[in-house]
Amino acid sequence: MSNVKCKVHWLSERADERDDNNGMHHGIYIFDCKEEDFDPELGMGAYNVLESLWYGSEKERDNQFKTIQR
Repeated sequence: MSNVKCKVHWLSERADERDDNNGMHHGIYIFDCKEEDFDPELGMGAYNVLESLWYGSEKERDNQFKTIQR
């Protein structure tokens, strides 16, 4: 099975209000947790992020989301 992956938006995740991530607002987080082990009651904060990928458009992100195998 693959790791849990989640679509995110930079404006919801940013730590600094002045940081716009160079316009790369649409992202994917890949977590250090297999899909079969994921507990939704714990939420995403309970797992380490293995990788974060950022894209300039929602369409580009969504197309990549379908192809990621981890």
